[in-house]
Formats: sequence, structure tokens, C-alpha cells
Amino acid sequence: NASFTSNTSTGTDSSRRTTATNAIDEVINEVNHLLQTAAEAQSLGRLRNSYSCLLLAHQRMVGAGRRVDRSFCEVATAEEEDEANGRGDATATTTTTTTTSLSSSSNQAS
Repeated sequence: NASFTSNTSTGTDSSRRTTATNAIDEVINEVNHLLQTAAEAQSLGRLRNSYSCLLLAHQRMVGAGRRVDRSFCEVATAEEEDEANGRGDATATTTTTTTTSLSSSSNQAS
């Protein structure tokens, strides 16, 4: 699990994006290979093998989606904190905290 926290002040933001992009590309390549394997297995009548490949491809794509969502949330939070620190007020941080707490309470209700 690679860290996708954005930190523009150190100048390593582009290298972290490259690492994140490489990780996503690797997952996409693996899923492509799994889908090709599933199609080949299905054409040969190996339905259980095909199903296993499709299930694994699905799990990899769900994991990649979660990774992208997590990195997007971290970047958005970091940008809001930078804006709040740059202006000298805490409105953006307060808004983020309120939104987060509302989201988590609505998730618990459902």
C-alpha cells in the first residue's frame, strides 16, 4: 500500500503522483491480463477458472477505485488546509470537519 498524501511544500508531489500512476497502471495491466485469461478459459469450457479470473479482476478494480478515492480525499483535504493556513483563518478546516462528521453519521444510519 503506497501513500498518496499530497505534500506540495517539499517538492515531492510529482514523484508521488508518478508512483500512484504507476501503481494504478500495474493494476490495470493485471486486470487486462486476467480478463484475457478469463476469456480464453471460457472459450475452452473452463467456466470455474474463468469465474475465478473474473472475480479476481473485480477485486483488483475495487481496490484500485478505493485507492483513487482515498488519494483524492487526501489531496482535497490538504488543499483546504493550505487555503486556510494561507488566509490565516480556520473556516475551511471547520467546514471540512463538519462535512466529515455529517457524512460519517449518515453512513452509520444506513
